Amino acid sequence: MRLMLLRHGQAQASAPRDEQRRLVPAGEVAILRQRQWLDPSVSAFYCSPYQRARESAELIRPTLGDRAPIIDDRLTPDQSIDGALDLLRSAEGESILLVAHNPLLSHLAGVLSGDPYGVSLPTAGLVCLEADGWFPGSAQLLWQK
Repeated sequence: MRLMLLRHGQAQASAPRDEQRRLVPAGEVAILRQRQWLDPSVSAFYCSPYQRARESAELIRPTLGDRAPIIDDRLTPDQSIDGALDLLRSAEGESILLVAHNPLLSHLAGVLSGDPYGVSLPTAGLVCLEADGWFPGSAQLLWQK
């Protein structure tokens, strides 16, 4: 199975609430550049409910056959990786895409790949992992963009 983790693009520095922060133009451009690396046949597409993640997901939708992401509260920045691992284990199909935030994504990639320091994931960063199951240390980091 393959897992792609996409961190949202660069967002506004502030908003009335953190979850309302929107992408800035440079963040939109950076997300659009990542579309070339996405698997158009992704079988499960999940996204954080935060505005900047939802905007990032909307920008990549055309690459995924215009599929809408499933919004999931387990992908917010302050969530533990346990919720994300539960989500992965319940997802159907061979290719999963999560659009979310750090530190969650960096930590998740690190735990899955057995890297105790996490995987560096800048805004609009994308990583691809492969595993037979989603458990700590079970995945191989295939590439990072």
